[in-house]
Amino acid sequence: ARLHALPESERKRRRRAVGIAPGQPNYRILVVEDKRDSRRLLVKLMRLVGLEVQEAVNGEEAVQINASWHPHLIWMDIDMPVLDGIRATQAIKATGRKVAIVALTASAFAHERESILQAGCDDLLVKPFQNADLFDMIHRHLGVQFIYADQTQPLNVPVTMQELTLDPAHLEQLSTAQLETLRQAAVLLDLESAQEVLVSLPSHAALLTQYLAEALRNYRFDKILALISQWEAMQP
Repeated sequence: ARLHALPESERKRRRRAVGIAPGQPNYRILVVEDKRDSRRLLVKLMRLVGLEVQEAVNGEEAVQINASWHPHLIWMDIDMPVLDGIRATQAIKATGRKVAIVALTASAFAHERESILQAGCDDLLVKPFQNADLFDMIHRHLGVQFIYADQTQPLNVPVTMQELTLDPAHLEQLSTAQLETLRQAAVLLDLESAQEVLVSLPSHAALLTQYLAEALRNYRFDKILALISQWEAMQP
């Protein structure tokens, strides 16, 4: 059988963002979703590529966080208790501060989509959506340049990262198998395998997750190897 290359549009839908290209600002993303599992998944996807994230369980919390934290983009679920996504969007837009709001909705009806946009949302995604759709939407509205798993070389942009530091003791949160996988990934410059370790980290390992995500975002596999060496030197 003859193999055919995937169309460009299909390749883009299947690609996986693994980090933010170096030399860009820190972007703040607010996830507003009342369903815990959906909210936590969105938060994790955003954090794994190096975005700053806060979360809200309803529109009222979203309005408060927007006022104090000033996110660059808000993922706004429409159907929520207390204050729904439509009214929350209207309240946020009424402040006059520039922020991109992307509605998350299960409705594909044209008239409902039109009402969402008329309420002030800048764009919308219809559930269920692909992970790639999220990062394409962020790029569209904020101009963020992402690194994807199929890129073998880093983008040609200057690195302005702050020096990474972390107590090696945080590596005790990894199992022996995870540590070995991470080591091999760092030696082989294997972004995808390193990302798999990140995805498997527990929520309480926030500092370790942030450190590894930042190291991978800047292709600092040397930092990961050095941290592992320091950890092993501490062992009896």
